[in-house]
Amino acid sequence: MLGEDQALLLKANDYYKDDDGNHYKPGSIWMKNGPCDFIPKTMVQVVELRKSFPLDKNEGIYLRDKRSGEVRLIKGQEESKQ
Repeated sequence: MLGEDQALLLKANDYYKDDDGNHYKPGSIWMKNGPCDFIPKTMVQVVELRKSFPLDKNEGIYLRDKRSGEVRLIKGQEESKQ
C-alpha cells in the first residue's frame, strides 16, 4: 500500500503492460504514485521507495532530466489560507 506522499521507482525486466494500459520495454524505468495498492509482477523490479516532501515558499530544488540533461527549478508555494 502506497500513501499519498509515496511512490515506487520501478524497472521492467521484461515486456510489461500495467493496469492503466501503459506498455513498458525491458529496461524502462517509471514511477508508480500513491495512494494505491500495488503488487509488483515478476517482470517488474522495485528499484526504490520514494517519499515526497513539502517545500516552503522560500525553498526550491533543482531537478535534472536524465535523458535530456535539462535542469529546472521547482519552487515551494505558499499554502492557501481558507
